[in-house]
Amino acid sequence: MRRLHWITALLVGTAALGPLSTPASAQLGRLKKMGADAIKDAAKTKAGLAEPSANSSAKKANMTITPERLDLVLTSLQPLVATAELTLAAVTPRAAYEAKRKAAEECVSAAQKSVSPAAMMSMDEKSIARLEGMQKQGEAMEKRVQAAMARKDAKAVIALRDSIQVLSATTQVIAMGGRCAYPHQPPELIALEASIRGQAYVDGSEQPWLNGKSAKPLEPTPEARKAMTREEFGLLRERMALWAMAQSDPELKKALEGKFTAEEIAALTAKSAELGRLGPLFKGGALGWVAWGDVREW
Repeated sequence: MRRLHWITALLVGTAALGPLSTPASAQLGRLKKMGADAIKDAAKTKAGLAEPSANSSAKKANMTITPERLDLVLTSLQPLVATAELTLAAVTPRAAYEAKRKAAEECVSAAQKSVSPAAMMSMDEKSIARLEGMQKQGEAMEKRVQAAMARKDAKAVIALRDSIQVLSATTQVIAMGGRCAYPHQPPELIALEASIRGQAYVDGSEQPWLNGKSAKPLEPTPEARKAMTREEFGLLRERMALWAMAQSDPELKKALEGKFTAEEIAALTAKSAELGRLGPLFKGGALGWVAWGDVREW
């Protein structure tokens, strides 16, 4: 009777088998649009439409870059840099993972059309024993998840839950006679997931998403909030980002000629190492810069 109930549960699970998704996948899925926005804005700059805001109050804002103000913006951005770098690092592995996952889902869809509940209910003992063994394997993984949560190891929790999800899907595929291989998340995606929502995985808390662009809103430091308005902060970041991206883009660099004073160029050049690290993140859309909707209000 226990086996009958278990196989019935498999039948229900098979009917519901669908796409796997993660917050990291959602984050990466937005990169294409974010990157397009950045390129579009840079193109406006190239065309000479460089004043970056239609906001009337922003037009009166002080956009001057000084060493002190530049330090304030860079310090405020620092907490987002690690996740942004992980986001870019995961782009290529994620594409390969998504391709494999899509193939698995198409395979499952085809298998579901020919599945026979009667055949599943009459599986031989060897097949049932194999599936029960996989069920026990999943139960052992659940215990490992609890242990990982206790020691607050977010990466281990995410990796184990991914393995459980893949094992569950594989079990259902085998039960309906399919040969579909579900992929595991690559390490780069797991690292990104841990960076975005690691705390939520170990204690069940929620971490906010802001405008679909970042798991962590940009919190300017108290010093930055005291020294400038929110609009000024956003405009300084925008100008800083354009300069950073231009260092590896001769066309953009040429278009920006005359847009920065000698004093501003000196301040930016003094931070070349830090800005060189941020340039690809701005260009790839992993760090926001086009407007200031991601910046906390004050």
